[in-house]
Amino acid sequence: MTRLQLDTPRLRLRAFDPELRRAWRSDRFADVLKATTPTGWSGRQDLLRVWASTPPGLASLEGWGAWLGMVADRFVFIGCFHGPPDRNGAVDIGYELAPCHRGMGLATEAVLALTRHAHRSGAHVVRATVRRDHRASRRVLERCQFHVHQGLMHAEAGQMEYRHHECDPPFPR
Repeated sequence: MTRLQLDTPRLRLRAFDPELRRAWRSDRFADVLKATTPTGWSGRQDLLRVWASTPPGLASLEGWGAWLGMVADRFVFIGCFHGPPDRNGAVDIGYELAPCHRGMGLATEAVLALTRHAHRSGAHVVRATVRRDHRASRRVLERCQFHVHQGLMHAEAGQMEYRHHECDPPFPR
C-alpha cells in the first residue's frame, strides 16, 4: 500500500490510513507514526473524535479524512477533510494544532499544504467554518488566501465561513 504523505519545509503530513487505524487499535500508534504526542495535548482524543464522527464508508477514502502532522518526531497537528468534495466540488476542512507549537506558522503551513492537495485532487472550493472570536484560526485562513463567504456569516451562532477557490490568487510562498 502506498502511503499518502505531504511534506512542507517543517512538517510531514500523513493521511490517517488503514495502517495507522490498525496501530491505533493495538496501541502501537506512536511506533507506526514514528512520533510522540506533546505532553498535555489531547491530540489522540481529538483524532478519536474526528475518526468516530467520520460517516461509514468515508474512512476508506484515503486523503479525504484525517491528516496527522509531525514536526521531527512530534505529532503536533490534526487536519481533517469532512469527506470528499460534494457534487459542487466543495470540501470542508478543520484543524487543530498542539498548544506548545502555536504562533510559529505551522498551522498556516499545514492548511496551505492540505488546501493545495484538495485542489489538485479535484476540489474546486475548500471551506472552513470558524468561531468569530477565534482570531488565530481566522488569521491562519486569511494567510492561506481564504476569504469570508459573505452569504454565510452565521452571526447567530457566532461563526464565519471562509472559502478558498481553486481560481483564487496563488498561495503565498
